Amino acid sequence: MTSRLNRRHHHSPSSTEPPLPVPPHAPPLYNPPPARPYTATEIRKKANRLNHITFLSARADHEINAVLEYPETTADASKLAHVFKVDPNAFRDPSHNIQYSFQVTGGAEDLKCQLLQVENGDGLPVAANCYKIRGQCCGVKLCNFASVTQPLPSHTSVDLNAGPLWSSPTPRFTAKQEVFEKTLALFCSIKVDGCHASVVGETTGQQRTTTDTEEEAYSSTQPVDFTAMENTLVQLLSHHGHGTTSGNASSTANGAEDPNSEDDGELDAEGEVEVDERLLYRPSRSRRGLTCPGVINLRVGKKTGKSYLCCDRLKDGPGHFLYTSLHEVDIRYLQALLDNDTAIIDEIELEACRLGYGPRATCTYMTEHRRVGDFCAKEVTVETYPYAVLVTSRPHNHPPPRRSKTPPVHVDIVRTLLVEEDWRLADATPRRLSLNKSFVSRLKAVLQWQSVREPVLSDLHPSLANQQKVNYIIKCTKELQFTAGTDWEGARLLHEDQAQRLDPEDQYLRCVEEIKITTNESIRIAVCMFPAQSRLLSKARWITCDTSYKRVKRSQEFGIEGWDETTHRSISYCRVFITSESAEAHRILFHKISAIVTQDTGTPLQFLYIHGQGIEVITADEGKGQALGLGLFLKDICGNNFDFDPAEPTRRFCELGPYEHLARLLRLCTVHFQRNIKKIEGRIHPDTKIEGRIHPDTVAAMYSLASSQPLADLEGTLQLIRRSGRDAQNWLYDKEVSSPFALPALYQPRSRIPLERWLAARSTTNGIEQTHHNYNIDGINLTLLGGIMHGFQYDARALSRQDLAVSTLILPTYTSSNHYNRTQTALRRQAKSIQKRGASRQNDEDPTLISPARKRPAGKK
Repeated sequence: MTSRLNRRHHHSPSSTEPPLPVPPHAPPLYNPPPARPYTATEIRKKANRLNHITFLSARADHEINAVLEYPETTADASKLAHVFKVDPNAFRDPSHNIQYSFQVTGGAEDLKCQLLQVENGDGLPVAANCYKIRGQCCGVKLCNFASVTQPLPSHTSVDLNAGPLWSSPTPRFTAKQEVFEKTLALFCSIKVDGCHASVVGETTGQQRTTTDTEEEAYSSTQPVDFTAMENTLVQLLSHHGHGTTSGNASSTANGAEDPNSEDDGELDAEGEVEVDERLLYRPSRSRRGLTCPGVINLRVGKKTGKSYLCCDRLKDGPGHFLYTSLHEVDIRYLQALLDNDTAIIDEIELEACRLGYGPRATCTYMTEHRRVGDFCAKEVTVETYPYAVLVTSRPHNHPPPRRSKTPPVHVDIVRTLLVEEDWRLADATPRRLSLNKSFVSRLKAVLQWQSVREPVLSDLHPSLANQQKVNYIIKCTKELQFTAGTDWEGARLLHEDQAQRLDPEDQYLRCVEEIKITTNESIRIAVCMFPAQSRLLSKARWITCDTSYKRVKRSQEFGIEGWDETTHRSISYCRVFITSESAEAHRILFHKISAIVTQDTGTPLQFLYIHGQGIEVITADEGKGQALGLGLFLKDICGNNFDFDPAEPTRRFCELGPYEHLARLLRLCTVHFQRNIKKIEGRIHPDTKIEGRIHPDTVAAMYSLASSQPLADLEGTLQLIRRSGRDAQNWLYDKEVSSPFALPALYQPRSRIPLERWLAARSTTNGIEQTHHNYNIDGINLTLLGGIMHGFQYDARALSRQDLAVSTLILPTYTSSNHYNRTQTALRRQAKSIQKRGASRQNDEDPTLISPARKRPAGKK
């Protein structure tokens, strides 16, 4: 086909360019008018003249912004002109909508097109200046293994309303065929990739020295084109209807030869592929010097008798190929392929060919032949005469290609919908978009949707069913919207933007820094909190801290939460995204939070045991880095405090160490404490004491350490745990030595926190855990930018509810969450839990001791 346009034909719109203005509604499926033959009178008047050489036999006029994907052509050498009216303010090249692969073969500039007439200065019609591009359809791709005995059906036009263009045969897989396919796939994968171990010696770091036999075998493969062999192996799987055609099937259905393709295999008289046997002994990647050149063998385990695959250099060191999951393959066929046993291979593959599958069966796979032309990028105006002409000639001697190409107008509609997502675009994926109600509502409006089910992007155009294509459009749109990316650089740009544009009260991202803590280690930290949250934190008395690991990729989310006594609701004070869990990282984290509180309130973060006002108790989990970092921060702020500590009147605050500060402030969450015991509890024998097991009395002793009352015999309890096996000893060692803050934070008599404050503080971190759960409902594994903005919206909503409750006394629920209602709810939940569990865990002699749950007898449910 040949296209003649009255503008400079340029390349396809780049995905990195902003979308052109899009119509309010998606263009409907276009039904082009049939071509109108020129009459004898028009021919005599030369109204069918395209230029001084070419004359047309028919003409089809198309409406503005028409999306013609399959232009009609002629059955002979005569010419048919498609005349498109275009929008000069939002010009889209009509040739970019065509599903046929277009290969540019030539062109010319500044030609006169008699079909397009413009007025000169005297008001007389003259031929328009045009740019001509000549090209041809590249046809479709057929597999090299296809047996084409008859010409493919030709066509001159396509009716999209007549039904699907391509129909896939209904697969009739049998169990035998499934096993055959899996076995052949495993063999081809092994031969393509080989052993993935590095060729560098595992122990010395030097290149492994090969033996003479190995060197000879390696040298014999030097002249082999392994890339071509790799493609040939892939064809063994792909040609019979499953695989790709990228670089494999190169014959075009219109009889032309693809100049960019290679002959990856030859068909012999029986239709079998001729493969260089050296491929059976050397994987392609090892030829390039990237991986181990060892041979993959099938062996049998001496003890189990099970078959497995391994590299013949497995004993040289770790990392060499080892595959033991051979539960779904035909061992006999796999062994024959590895040994190149042609007798068994022929037996199995000929039987498969007789049943219509396998590498020797006739392939009927066909796909479109995509080609990107080299178009000129020079722009020519279309205001003078906003028309484009596409001239077609001769039939297509192949089936019409699939609608796998997305017309530019549909791409621009998708990109416009994505841009309207605003900051949510940072974490957009095809699945998340389909679950995003606002996106789906806008898509409904574009499609003028009336169906009961909700639309998906493929309802806009079938090619958008390819999620990789949608992902690519999303990626390119992100690059336009977030020029600095969606990670730390994007967060830094957002921080600068908020500081310049927003009022101080609306600034949320307060700090984005990369801090070097050692010579070889640096951390990144982003602190998020409104000034209103700073004021609430400065008035807080009991707070909880916890870290979430699912929210943002490659970062942890540290949060601080408390209980608002006015509204009886949990409230978040701040969230911090940080890339390290070390003590030094948390020390810096607390300093940053205190500096922001100072900036917002004029007073740094204060603690009751030091300043006489401020935070009384902090409840946290058993994170060592978090606890030690808090202790180091407290030691820093007491560096010049020479006042005496009321808990130890003979010592000054500046003399206290990190763990001594924690003993005056920190409580551990009892839920985390009990959960960690349950990990050991699984090794408990229910009735008797067995060597290597933990006795039930020991478990009860462990649980008893979390107490606000003195134990009757603390030392006896600790000695019981020490005598109860390695697991119990390690558990207690962690509490006493590895984490010196743990026991005082669990057992109040060992703590320096007054009993009244201890009892008033939260015993669990359930509040911050619930807050993390609420955050995660919005999404997990987010980008940093997405995590910050989701947190911005969540915290803004929470502050709005809190302000409304204070100003109007309208609470979120009818029932106030006061102490009575919370206690009643807790008791009812506990009763239901005991009834559901069926077996009580209380000790018959002393109900305050928690015993391990007894296992139900076998056969009872």
